[in-house]
Amino acid sequence: MDSTLPLDAYLRFEDGKGKQLAEDDDGGGFSQCPPSFTQAPEDGVYRIIATTFQGGAQGNFILRVRDE
Repeated sequence: MDSTLPLDAYLRFEDGKGKQLAEDDDGGGFSQCPPSFTQAPEDGVYRIIATTFQGGAQGNFILRVRDE
């Protein structure tokens, strides 16, 4: 997740039941979150929640997801 705006980027990764598996706040700097979830524990449905640390902040960002 990356933004040119002053957004405090925050990513969360959850399994299909809503259990949080990983999170990243400022790992790449104030407006960037580098990948922090690299391997799912099993096949299934997962969610990526791309938001901001300070609730209610809005703006444009880019979210890149890669299969490696």
